[in-house]
Amino acid sequence: MVNRVVNAKERLYVLWQGSFTMPKYTDLFKELMACTGYLSANLRDHFYEHLSGHIEDKLIYTMRLIITLNQLVIIATDIDICVRQCHTEKD
Repeated sequence: MVNRVVNAKERLYVLWQGSFTMPKYTDLFKELMACTGYLSANLRDHFYEHLSGHIEDKLIYTMRLIITLNQLVIIATDIDICVRQCHTEKD
């Protein structure tokens, strides 16, 4: 059991959104977070810090309240969809 927790914490530490879509990044993140025992505020902060820069940059312009991890996931997903649609339209 201890090895599972340590492994999940290590994998969460090195998990970055990178080129993953928000749903993929969120699924990977939530799978690992369930095993860590971290507090929800710490998980929210970690999730935010490991988002792609283009999403982080746009989050500061949102007028929507972001307190919980779930709120952050919803708003970041909306931004990711918009950004990907814009890139698709440009191409």
